[in-house]
Amino acid sequence: MDEPPVNPGPENEPLNTDDISTERDSGIMFRTMEQDVMLGVTVGQYTIKRIIGSGGMGTVYEAVQQSPRRTVALKMMKRGIASRNAMRRFEYEAQTLGRLRHENIAQIYEAGTWDDGGGPRPFFAMEYLGGARTLTAYAQDKKLNIHERLALFSRICNAAHHGHQKGIIHRDLKPGNILVTSQGEPKIIDFGVARSTDSDLAVTTLQTDVGALIGTLQYMSPEQCDADPNDIDTRSDVYALGVVLYELLTDDLPYDLTNRAIHEAARIVREEMPTRPSATKRILRGDVETISLKALEKDRARRYQSAVEMRQDIERYLAGEPITARRASLGYQLQLLYRRHRAVSVLSGVVLLLLVGTIVALSWYATMQSRALKAMGEADRQAGRSQDIIDNLGAMLSAPDGKTWPRDITMEAVIDHAAGMLDTRVERLPDQDALDMGAMAAVLAYTYLSLDAPEKARQQAELGLQVLRRRFPEDHPNLHDLYSLRMRCDFAEDRTDAGLALGQRILNWKTEDLGRFSPDTLGAAWELAYRCAISGHPDEAMTLLGEHVADIRYEDVMASQQAYDALALLAEIPAASPSPHLLAIFTRAVPPGTVTPDLEQLAFVQDITWEMGLRGGHPETALEILEGLEPALAGQPANQLDRRRNRVYRGLMLFRLERYADAILLFEEQKNLDAADTAISAEYRQHVADNLRKAQAALENQRSSSAGSDGTP
Repeated sequence: MDEPPVNPGPENEPLNTDDISTERDSGIMFRTMEQDVMLGVTVGQYTIKRIIGSGGMGTVYEAVQQSPRRTVALKMMKRGIASRNAMRRFEYEAQTLGRLRHENIAQIYEAGTWDDGGGPRPFFAMEYLGGARTLTAYAQDKKLNIHERLALFSRICNAAHHGHQKGIIHRDLKPGNILVTSQGEPKIIDFGVARSTDSDLAVTTLQTDVGALIGTLQYMSPEQCDADPNDIDTRSDVYALGVVLYELLTDDLPYDLTNRAIHEAARIVREEMPTRPSATKRILRGDVETISLKALEKDRARRYQSAVEMRQDIERYLAGEPITARRASLGYQLQLLYRRHRAVSVLSGVVLLLLVGTIVALSWYATMQSRALKAMGEADRQAGRSQDIIDNLGAMLSAPDGKTWPRDITMEAVIDHAAGMLDTRVERLPDQDALDMGAMAAVLAYTYLSLDAPEKARQQAELGLQVLRRRFPEDHPNLHDLYSLRMRCDFAEDRTDAGLALGQRILNWKTEDLGRFSPDTLGAAWELAYRCAISGHPDEAMTLLGEHVADIRYEDVMASQQAYDALALLAEIPAASPSPHLLAIFTRAVPPGTVTPDLEQLAFVQDITWEMGLRGGHPETALEILEGLEPALAGQPANQLDRRRNRVYRGLMLFRLERYADAILLFEEQKNLDAADTAISAEYRQHVADNLRKAQAALENQRSSSAGSDGTP
């Protein structure tokens, strides 16, 4: 939960931010005593009005500056703690803030000392943020949607990057240290634990006891948890930004550190994978989740290398452009787990399996859930079987003869060892154990694919099929997942025709067994089309997926994420021309001539059209569709969300078509509408203003190039 802001408006209660170990009650007691003593006192040219925050070493007051006349936040060191180190740290914070000049960083006005008869007390006056709320509280109060939250967050990345350019690492970025003013302006505050990368300031940075953890643990990077102050760089702030983004999007945190001892909490941050954002909110699946998780990489070399890189990917997503981040492969995740636990072979095997076994549990028994697991007794039996698989694979992944694997062993070598053991077991396999052996073969095949070893993956898939065919017919659902793995091997080995043929057979089996639009069937259709498209056959991918979903209804689309994903992929496939089946789906959702559309269906059409235009590479068709929706929108207020979205989307398509002058007209129209609409957030206004500037610059370049080509000056 966020702490209240250190520089709040009158409606917010004081807080403690500097010292995470200080009790809140003692902070309240101190506040009462300070308020009695300092109320009305003039410090330099600042007259104190009230206390607004108290931390471990400083107190923040609301004060009035005499010249120029303005309200400021006055931070003063507390009495009785003015040790040499504390003085240096307080002075360092003033130096740090004084070097920063950015609209999204709280500005420092003046620093000095004041003697109240008990010795000099350092102070500095800084920008007063009246009515400010913490970042997450602001987003909740304003009910910001995902796009609005991302746009707001991108400005915070800008501010952090400015600090990094000045050589300052904040080291304590969290929602409580990021305030948003009543005007919607984000401000980073409290550089009290920042560490300069410049040598001249680095020597004045206060160091706490060796090994101490500085900052708030939940937001600390894995390298910060190692407590080596010399091993911190700007990528630690990138990690903290990742945690802040995660919390901003999900209203939750990536790790549960509740009631954990500090050493255990630090271990979790260093070693355990964060909960995926989509596990909390399904809408975050895809690029947004990928951006968030890239910032949270354990290995800082795999993170965004700067806050500006993170901001650029967010802006690419908001503009409908491909992001640069890619999801971490299963192989990489397995390698992380393996490196962490390889010292103990049995533990290594079991932990590895818990990851891959989860994948199998989701996939291998998906079809069986709809039938055999209806009876509780069967569910219990399957649970026991899953445990048998875990136990067996755990043993197979262990080093032979009770030894431990050498530290330089590769992941593939461990899987090779397990595959050899499975092959030996199959030779003496009782038929009743076929399902278990098939599942273990599927795990190994999946892992080999993630390690880019399709030949070995095929061997395991074939072994599993050989075992299961002893008990089940060719088209039985228990064989489907192994056939899917074999299909992926075909595509990985450039055997596209074979992969297409096998994928179509699997799709036909699932359609016949479960129905055309069941989540399992649609997932198979998506998988086949995706593999085909990335193998260099986008037109074939579009045809097969389009034919499969040709008669899908809007109700089917809303019934499952797999249905929406299938249509989104159909829009994104870069085929020679847009899918006629998708265009027909649009027409059914919002028939031509509609004047009172279902707004949900209209929003669905506009969003998928945006995918088609900007990601699928068909902006001309997308523009035609969006223009065709204008009559259906005419009855809505001029700046209603769907009308606003239609206008901005059309502008983006015109920009992509290099019709910059027409795009400028739309963005200018939207900018004027936003100016008169107080309900539109500052971030949405900024998004339109940014697109307008880009279009104006592109038009200027276009005209300059044209003038140069015909010889005119």
